[in-house]
Amino acid sequence: MVLNYNKNKFLKHRKRYIKGSKFDKKKLKNGSYFIKSLENGRVTANQIEAGRKIMQRVVKIYGGTVHVYIFPTFSVSSKPTEVRMGKGKGKIKFWGCSIKKGQVIYEVSDAFRIPPQVLDKVFKQVSSKLSVLTKKIEY
Repeated sequence: MVLNYNKNKFLKHRKRYIKGSKFDKKKLKNGSYFIKSLENGRVTANQIEAGRKIMQRVVKIYGGTVHVYIFPTFSVSSKPTEVRMGKGKGKIKFWGCSIKKGQVIYEVSDAFRIPPQVLDKVFKQVSSKLSVLTKKIEY
């Protein structure tokens, strides 16, 4: 996943609390299976990419496409331990994305070729890579 730093107005962001929920009332655009979050939280770019790679590996065998609906838009910075106060905010540790309850994360289109047992196994692996609770929904 290539991050474009020029799209952000500020390189280092403030820490924000993730409140509320985001229930998508619209129907699915492309596929018939998708992963939806069950809680608010923060997902890193590495977690998003790991989940995408697992899904892509299986979908490539049977046919179909994977759609990712989240993108890491804010940076998380931290200073090393035992450093005195002042002298800036610290280096960027990782890039992340805030997830709200009910938000669609991944979607698989043309999944009718993939056996249901394989899809269940793949979605379980993907949900173990993410730091928020997720649920597989069939449409």
